[in-house]
Amino acid sequence: TVLSKLLKRSGLTKLLQNRHSKYTVLAPTDEAFKTLPEGTIDTLLAPQNLDLLSDEIRTHIVAGTVTVGKIPGAPFPLGTRGSQVVNEYGQELVYRKSGGGQTIDRVTIASFEHLARNGIYHVIDRPLLPKRETIRATLEKKGGYTIFLELMQIAGRQDTLDQFKTPLTIFAPTDEAFRRE
Repeated sequence: TVLSKLLKRSGLTKLLQNRHSKYTVLAPTDEAFKTLPEGTIDTLLAPQNLDLLSDEIRTHIVAGTVTVGKIPGAPFPLGTRGSQVVNEYGQELVYRKSGGGQTIDRVTIASFEHLARNGIYHVIDRPLLPKRETIRATLEKKGGYTIFLELMQIAGRQDTLDQFKTPLTIFAPTDEAFRRE
């Protein structure tokens, strides 16, 4: 019920109703959504957070049919050497099989290979989360913003650069810009 509600609100229902494309959905149960911090679902449903909601839904969708076992007509099962599973959000999902259990991105696959009209779905025991980089992580990776990042830390504002709740635009001067002053 929760996944269906989120899917409808995101506007991505038509994507999964496309009869000409096959998809794999990693479907959290209602119980699985209860593992999220309180208020997360309400936050995702808020009109100003539709982009976050879309990202969350796309994290659970993979183009093509990705199985756990071999199903006739399915291109490859999860864990096939050389296979890569990338969700519609654009992040690679890591499949592991250990101790009799199977996981995708460290989330347990509770049951698998439920056939649908245009694909397959696997039930997972908690929602996947989009792997986002914070503004700080992005600036650190890009390089050339050391002075700005140090000043934000001195000012006690590095948490501003690490949060996702409020969309921000940061005008971050480069180290070179600081040196010109």
